[in-house]
Amino acid sequence: ERMAGGDEIALVPLIFGYVNYASAKTGQSAIAFSDTIRAPGGAGGVLGGTGIGFSRRATPSAELLDHVASLMTENTQTHLIPAHGGQPSARCAWADRAANAGSGDFYSATLKTAETALLRPRFDGYVAFQTAAANHIRHALDVRENEHKTLTTLRALWAQARARARGDLDDERGPKKN
Repeated sequence: ERMAGGDEIALVPLIFGYVNYASAKTGQSAIAFSDTIRAPGGAGGVLGGTGIGFSRRATPSAELLDHVASLMTENTQTHLIPAHGGQPSARCAWADRAANAGSGDFYSATLKTAETALLRPRFDGYVAFQTAAANHIRHALDVRENEHKTLTTLRALWAQARARARGDLDDERGPKKN
């Protein structure tokens, strides 16, 4: 908000991308987004956000399943969702010229990051870890803390978050083992 609303902040090197800031609004400037820096073959950031999901307890009706399927069509992903300030999940929308024209090229400018991003962990307590880690990184930069001490602190924060997590952790990829 502060970046879009004034000239105080000119650059944020790493930030989650929000397409709704890529277009100028009354009293606000458009923010230009680009891909993150990454090592060759490396991940380009963290992918998070909210999507559509069903609880294991849910019994979706046919109508609900049809509606969800309609949200995933190319037309909805490419036209309807971007036209209403949403961020589509389908790659076809991120490469679409009209979607990019309406978003200051947000999608095409960040496509490589989206394709190489790590999936943000979803365990209970991750957001608190992210906040604590970001606070420590800012502190470490301010006081020019030794990088090994900074990494040790971040690893400790991670271990604490994981130890306190409730429910399943999402470390395993692929089919669950019984």
